[in-house]
Order: sequence, then structure tokens, then C-alpha cells
Amino acid sequence: MIALLANWKVIAAVVGVVALLGAGWGVRSYMAEHDRLKVANALYATAIDDNLAALAELKADYAEALAVVERERTVSLARARRLEELKKDIHNATDDEDGPVAPVLGGLIDGLRSKAADNAD
Repeated sequence: MIALLANWKVIAAVVGVVALLGAGWGVRSYMAEHDRLKVANALYATAIDDNLAALAELKADYAEALAVVERERTVSLARARRLEELKKDIHNATDDEDGPVAPVLGGLIDGLRSKAADNAD
């Protein structure tokens, strides 16, 4: 034990070198992890940007599809209103308009033909 105390400077130097090596290893490990996380962060940022671009494209496609559906809905509602008008004309036809060759049915057919011609344009 006395020999150890006599060489305290050597022991202190060895402990200091070991501490410095340990600290260096810790810093190197920290820096390696930092670099790994920086690369992973860049990959995630790229993936997020790609996802945001895909989302914007999907939103544009959705808006376009919604506009088409709305146009078709408007056309369908107009057709339904016209059909209801024609049905009311048939239902409300007088006895003079109803017969073997019902003039009201001729009006119905004429109305359907004119509507079909309008849609063909």
C-alpha cells in the first residue's frame, strides 16, 4: 500500500488517461448518434415533403371530381324537374286531351325529344 502511495503521480496519470479515453469514447459515440439522427431526420423530411405533395395532388383530384359530380347533379336535378313537369301534364290532362291518340302524350314525346337534342349538343 505504501508503494501505491509513493507512486500516486503515476496512478493519477493513468486514471487521468483512462478518464480522457472514456470521455473521448463518449463524445465519439454521441457524435455518431448525432450524425445518424441527422441523416434520419433528412430522410423523414424528404418523406414528409413527398407525402405533402401527394396530398396536394389528391386534394386537386378530389376537387376536380367533386366539380364533375356537382355538374352531373345539377343536370340530373334539371332532368328530374322536367320529368315531373311532364308527368304533371299527363296527370292533369283534360278529357279532350286524352284519347286514342292522346295529345298530351305527343307533348310528352316532343318534350323528351327536345331535351334529348339539348343534351346531345
